[in-house]
Amino acid sequence: MSEDDILKKEAPSKEEFWDEIREGYKELIKDIPIRLPYEPPSGNKKMFPLLTQHAKVGLRYRTASLAETAIELFEKDKLLPAIIIARSIFETVILLFWLHRRLEQVVKERKFGDMDDFLGRMAFGNKLGSDTKNQDGYDFEALNVMTGIKNFSKVHDEKITELYDDLCEFAHPNFSGTLACFSKLKREYGYVDFSFDAIHQRGNELQGFGLSLLSVCLMTFNGYEEEIDRLLPAFEAICNEKGE
Repeated sequence: MSEDDILKKEAPSKEEFWDEIREGYKELIKDIPIRLPYEPPSGNKKMFPLLTQHAKVGLRYRTASLAETAIELFEKDKLLPAIIIARSIFETVILLFWLHRRLEQVVKERKFGDMDDFLGRMAFGNKLGSDTKNQDGYDFEALNVMTGIKNFSKVHDEKITELYDDLCEFAHPNFSGTLACFSKLKREYGYVDFSFDAIHQRGNELQGFGLSLLSVCLMTFNGYEEEIDRLLPAFEAICNEKGE
């Protein structure tokens, strides 16, 4: 199933969501790499495939770690933190999509453009300031996830940016992530009840939203990783051909 099919798919039942999530997580951790060769970034185009693998595997470990926690939280009906973590997984999927798009562009056009800078930012980027360098002394500014989301929305669905805005409302201490989750207005009595259980008054709505997001994220991540693996041999051949 393509990522377009996934994004346009009719909403399944909660049980189907859980089946897809568990299958997606199982695929995510299956044969996950535990060691890759390393050479410091040098600008040599022959190093690009290895740096791509480092970035991809780092994103895979992050997604697997976050997904494991999100699944546990959804199982315990801890909906707010589960949705916040699902948002982080969504951002990670966006970066994998971005990596795929850049590889696809190189393979199609046989031109690297700023691929050296892109891969450095993908693998080693941070927003901690210019004085923060990695262990080899390199300093790369992190990629802006909003740029990736805008690119993703152009390819798939313009409403993706609206979805991300909705997720941010839960991640930030705004109404959706505070009073909407932990209070119940008793207007007729003139007071507000607060409790940790108040969120379950929106339980079916929020759980369905969160589970569908997690399911789509895991399937989309696995789909893009498969596509990247398919592109890598051609990408490596071009890198070796172009050399430094």
